[in-house]
Amino acid sequence: MRHLVLTLVLLALSAPALAERYLSTFGFSVEIPSHWSVMTRNELKDNPDMLNFDNEIFANTDRELVRQMIEMVRSGRIEVYFNQRTSTERFADNINVYRQPGRIPANNAELSQACRALPVQLSRAFGRSLNLHACELRKVAGLRSLYLDFDGVVEGTRSVQYQVDKGNGEAIVFTLTSRGDTLSTNNREFDDIVGSMILE
Repeated sequence: MRHLVLTLVLLALSAPALAERYLSTFGFSVEIPSHWSVMTRNELKDNPDMLNFDNEIFANTDRELVRQMIEMVRSGRIEVYFNQRTSTERFADNINVYRQPGRIPANNAELSQACRALPVQLSRAFGRSLNLHACELRKVAGLRSLYLDFDGVVEGTRSVQYQVDKGNGEAIVFTLTSRGDTLSTNNREFDDIVGSMILE
C-alpha cells in the first residue's frame, strides 16, 4: 500500500500541467501551461487595470521600465507570459516574446564573434555588469536558434533566451526572466513552451 501511495504521489508531481495552444499575432503558436497568464495588446484593452501602479506588487519596481513594457505591449511589439505559480509580490517570473529583424549566426566563427560581443552589449543596455553563462547554437522545435543564458536586469534574477530563426531575415525572440530559486522549474517549462512552437 505504501508503494502504491508513493507511486501516485510521484506521478502527480511529474504530471505536466494542462496546456492550451496559444496563437500569437507574431506568426506562431505554442502550448502554454494553464498557470501561465498571457498579456497581449488585446488583454490590456479588455483589462485596463491589469498593470495598476497603485498595486503593491510594483512597490520596488522601476516604474519607467514597467511603463515602457506596457507601451510595447499596447503597441503590439511584445507579448508577456507570467507564471502565476512561482511569481511573488516582489517579482513576476515571466517570458517576453517579440519579433526582430536579422539572422542568427550561421556558423561557429560567427557564433564566437557574437558571444564575445554580447557581455559588453548586455552590460551597456542594462547599465550594470552582467555575466553571460551560455551562448550556443541549438535546434528548438526543429528550427535553428541562438541560445543565451545571462544575468537578469533585476538583481537576483537570471534570463534565458532563444532567438529562433523564422526565415526571411526575421527571428522570434523568447526571453525567460526568473528568480534564482525558481529558475530550474521555470527553465523546464520555458524549454517545453518554446519546443512546442509551430510557425503559422
